[in-house]
Amino acid sequence: EISLGLVGSEMCIRDRFRGVMCGLSNNEISSIFLTLSTTEASDEHYYGLFGYLDKEAVVRNLNITTSIGISKNESISQNTIYAGGLAGQINEALLSNVTVKLSTGIHANDATIYVGGIAGKMNGGLDEMNTVKYDGNQGSWIIQSNSSHNIYAGLVSGYGTNVYINRFDVDTSGLSIDVSNFKMGNYNTNSNIYAGNLFGYLDITKDTRINHIHFNGKQKQTLYASMNIGNAYVGGLVGYVSVSYTHLRAHETEA
Repeated sequence: EISLGLVGSEMCIRDRFRGVMCGLSNNEISSIFLTLSTTEASDEHYYGLFGYLDKEAVVRNLNITTSIGISKNESISQNTIYAGGLAGQINEALLSNVTVKLSTGIHANDATIYVGGIAGKMNGGLDEMNTVKYDGNQGSWIIQSNSSHNIYAGLVSGYGTNVYINRFDVDTSGLSIDVSNFKMGNYNTNSNIYAGNLFGYLDITKDTRINHIHFNGKQKQTLYASMNIGNAYVGGLVGYVSVSYTHLRAHETEA
């Protein structure tokens, strides 16, 4: 069991990770408790145990509990935040026997925000050989911005593209997600909130498959989005699906 508290940092492991991180041998589970606390900064920033999980990366046999706190910086504008319980962004990495729990409070001045239980933004998916779980039991997400940009939030990832998921288990008991964006000025259709229990925004550019999704929850879950300029797309599974390919396959979804 490892506990890490990082103040003023984005991630525990910097740069693009293409290596292997695994728990104890003999398929035993190791636990990591990670707390990140920092202030909004300019340009692109990645927040999570990993900043960016790239191709060839392998993460297995881990329970990861992450708390991410980002406070507003009034002098910052037009930045991008990628925040996830495991990684800020994942690009076709292999996850096996991994459970993630995330609590987050993000207060941004003018940012595009991607927040996900597993990753803020994901390209690829969760392979059929893997067991990946999101533990949202009594979790709390508060995401606030005063932005002319978009916010994406989902328990797998805020934004997913070219996704293949064969099994994903999620516990939503008592989970509270509150996303808000209040910007002074004229109505702007480019300022949107996308929020869902799997993905906030799902971009389908190839044959996308989502199979064996299992929701467990003995207590009420709250998913709330509010804004004064723009649009809010909120869904029980996906907030918004952009279809540029004809094959979306989904079956065996249980709640």
